[in-house]
Amino acid sequence: MHNCQISRLFSAVLLCLLLLTTFEVRAALDLPEKVTLKSGKSYIGEILLRNDEVLVLKMIDGTRFQFRISEVEAISEAKANEAVEPAEADDSDHILTGMVDVNVGVAHARFKSNASAFTGAGISFGTDRFADETVFWGIGVGYLAFSLAQSDDAVGFIPVFFRARKVFNRNIVSPMLMFDAGYAFSTENTYEGGVYTKLNFGMLRRLNYKTSFFAALYAGVAGYGGQLTEQTNQGSFNFVGKTAFVAAGVTLGFQF
Repeated sequence: MHNCQISRLFSAVLLCLLLLTTFEVRAALDLPEKVTLKSGKSYIGEILLRNDEVLVLKMIDGTRFQFRISEVEAISEAKANEAVEPAEADDSDHILTGMVDVNVGVAHARFKSNASAFTGAGISFGTDRFADETVFWGIGVGYLAFSLAQSDDAVGFIPVFFRARKVFNRNIVSPMLMFDAGYAFSTENTYEGGVYTKLNFGMLRRLNYKTSFFAALYAGVAGYGGQLTEQTNQGSFNFVGKTAFVAAGVTLGFQF
């Protein structure tokens, strides 16, 4: 009985070794493929989908790119030295990047308005060719509208800002942190603008090697100078001074 158990154990070990060897050989033979575009740029990885219209390629670092078949010049087996350097296959012609985003939320300004609705939109241009395409630097312009709780009026600003964004990895879905800083110009002569800042934290979803969609929570500040009202036990007092609209809400954006 004891010898029988030893024999079974020995057979099981041999079977495991055989399976392990088979998997290793298969993995060794499963070499990545090289996709060369008509532009001359090359991408190396595993082809996940290929039909008459599109080709989806998974890079060694997990990033997925989608190409139109009309863009593909050739598909070949990658060499060993190419497979370990996927970063060399980046599209260096893709330098200028644009973003459009919309914002909704609530805002409050001391001496000016209690919690009220806030909407905004912006467009920015720059490049994300820093830190393995995970850092974006650029400039942008937008429009902000703060509704005043005490009336039907709204306060508008046109912010001009510097934008920096960090995407924490190159996966299809990645967390991101984005920061805007600049100056918000007033849209009317009856009040002044001020310093503008906004911080976003959310998620980015890559659609292909150039475009992506992102959603984030944000907190921001826009300076204001003009007619203010202070409520005291003796009543309301109007004066001219400076305050800031502090806002929080949701940002939705698209990178192209």
